[in-house]
Amino acid sequence: MNSEPRTVSVIINTDGRADSLRVCLESLRYVRYPSFEVVVVAGPTNDGTWELCEALGDAIVFGRCPVRNLSKSRNMGIGLASGELLAFLDDDSIPEPEWLDDVVPAFDDPGVGVAAGFLHDHTGKGYQWTFGTSDRFGDVDQHWNRPTPEFNFPKGFCFPFVMANSLFRHAPVAELGGFNEEFEYFLDENDMIVRMVDNGWKVSQLRNAFIHHKFLPSSIRTPNRVLTSWYSLIKNKMYFSLIHGKSFASTQEILHVMDEFVQRWRGDVRWAVDQGILLPADAERFEREADSALRHGLARGLSGRQRLPDPHLLRGSASFRPFPKFRYPQGQACCILLSQTWHPDPPDAAARDVQERARQLAAAGAQVHVLTAGEGHDRIDFEDGAWVHRILVRHSEKPACVAASDSLWDFSRTMLDEAREIASRRPVAVVYAPVAARDAAAAFAGSEFTVTSDAEFSRALPAAVPPACGHCQDGRAPANA
Repeated sequence: MNSEPRTVSVIINTDGRADSLRVCLESLRYVRYPSFEVVVVAGPTNDGTWELCEALGDAIVFGRCPVRNLSKSRNMGIGLASGELLAFLDDDSIPEPEWLDDVVPAFDDPGVGVAAGFLHDHTGKGYQWTFGTSDRFGDVDQHWNRPTPEFNFPKGFCFPFVMANSLFRHAPVAELGGFNEEFEYFLDENDMIVRMVDNGWKVSQLRNAFIHHKFLPSSIRTPNRVLTSWYSLIKNKMYFSLIHGKSFASTQEILHVMDEFVQRWRGDVRWAVDQGILLPADAERFEREADSALRHGLARGLSGRQRLPDPHLLRGSASFRPFPKFRYPQGQACCILLSQTWHPDPPDAAARDVQERARQLAAAGAQVHVLTAGEGHDRIDFEDGAWVHRILVRHSEKPACVAASDSLWDFSRTMLDEAREIASRRPVAVVYAPVAARDAAAAFAGSEFTVTSDAEFSRALPAAVPPACGHCQDGRAPANA
């Protein structure tokens, strides 16, 4: 095991999402890992992204990709990176503070070339990805509840797969020529991982290293996640299947796989038209895109050609720029705050008190979790430096000895379960509830948590939270981060 921490380059490839990029960068200030830099490669859409990145100066490494091609953008990021490990992070993703601490130790095994953990979906409670495999046709199987190391062997039909929460060793990625720029998006990661496995590298699938993926709309996806362009999906699946599946299936069999794939998408498009999400003209455009994609994917796949950059461009930079984040000389404190309501302009004094304390704690570098009542479904969002847990209140049988009302007991018992889930991932330093809302913490009495109020919290704070000044590596927060 190395005595010095491995250097990590966090690479964010972005296009037209300045607001979500700003949140992503803010979340990285709370990541505990001591030695990482941030590389941002922005696409051709200027919605303020370029100005945001340029204003950060030396806090990040910044580059521009002239085309909307994720693989090309990633290769540019690799060329700008100086870390031993490359951590690819979507611009609509938010890592939990322990992310890199959890995943980097996987590389103590010299045979591991790729490692990743769990990916929360847009709710922050459910999961988009835990464990799974991919096959040589690019189809993934998520019906696993454990890692699949038995598929870590070259030239197998299936291989262990990980998604956007992925770290790679820099050296073998560069040796393999980087990402294949035929994949402008979709199956780009599958292609990179299968080439790593075929060259003897292992994929390590972890049970932690959590990232929250918010599924924001894009140039090809509506806010309700309905696709509006299908060319790249169909073309890339045809190409991927021919490049990587030719040892397992004939061209005719691959064409049959593609026919089923197109039929499934055709059904989805018809459903979206029936629901009024897409127009009949979109269904006609789907047919044109599918025809073009099948022809192009077939020709390029049969050619066997890969679009790889000059390998010299992937060696990376020799200048490592540590990202200016919060320092934790005595460990980052995790603080839980209880609030029955949470709005931009809280209507009551207790909620305003919690909101102000959350803001101050986050500004001092603490890991802040606000627990409040939700609507519709459970969700967790990263807002102004704090993790806000909006949880549906569930009914629980109230003990006869508890004086709180039934509704306050239900709130308290629900929040206790959520606090326990938080504590399962990291130690909790302090739990706070305003004096005016102490009944909202009724279920915490006798639990593993001690709930503090105003005066008690003030006394606990100096030991639990780093000083408000000098908390960044250079004594200042990065501009506009």
